[in-house]
Amino acid sequence: MSIKRIVCAAVAVLSLSVAADAKVHSNALGLRFGGGSLSGAELNYQKGLRANRLELGASWGFESHPQHLWYDNNGAPHYSGKYNTMHIGVIGFYQWHFNLADVNGLNWYVGPGAGVGFWSWHREYAGTSYKEDDSGVDINAGGQIGIEYDLNAVKVPLLLSLDLRAMLGLPGGGIWYHAGLGVRYTF
Repeated sequence: MSIKRIVCAAVAVLSLSVAADAKVHSNALGLRFGGGSLSGAELNYQKGLRANRLELGASWGFESHPQHLWYDNNGAPHYSGKYNTMHIGVIGFYQWHFNLADVNGLNWYVGPGAGVGFWSWHREYAGTSYKEDDSGVDINAGGQIGIEYDLNAVKVPLLLSLDLRAMLGLPGGGIWYHAGLGVRYTF
C-alpha cells in the first residue's frame, strides 16, 4: 500500500467523522497483535490526556522457517537449511481521539510516533558449516491511524481496536507498515 493511498484513506475517515471529542479512559492495558514486516505481539499501555492520549508499546516477534527448497530425483521435497529472525522494541504514539459517525463507543484516532528496536537474523545450511548472521538497531518515525470500539458503552471494561502504522526507518531506512488488532482492559 502506498503512502498516497494511506493519506487518502485518512482524509476519507476524517471527512466522515464528527468533530466532537470521544471519551478517553485514564488507563488501558492489553495486547496488540500485528502483522506485516514486524509480526509478533506488543504489550500495550494507553494513558488518557483529556481528549487525547499516549500509547506505549513493548513489542517482540520471532520467526523460523525452512530455507532453500529442492527436490530429489524422486520428486521428494527437501530443505537445505533454516532461517530465523527476531525483533524486540519499544514504540510510542501521541493520538488525537474522536467520535466516529455519532455511534456511542465507536471512535477513531490518529497521531505521530517513534520507536527503537533491536533485530537479528541467522541462516544456516544443512550438511555444511556455512552460517550467516546479522543484527542491528533500528530507529523509526511515522504515524498511526485506527478505529476502536469501547465496550464500556455496553458495561464491559474492554477496548477493541484495529489500526495501521506506517513508519520510516532512520537514517535512510525503508518504509514499513502493518495492521494490528488491540484488546485492552480499561481502568
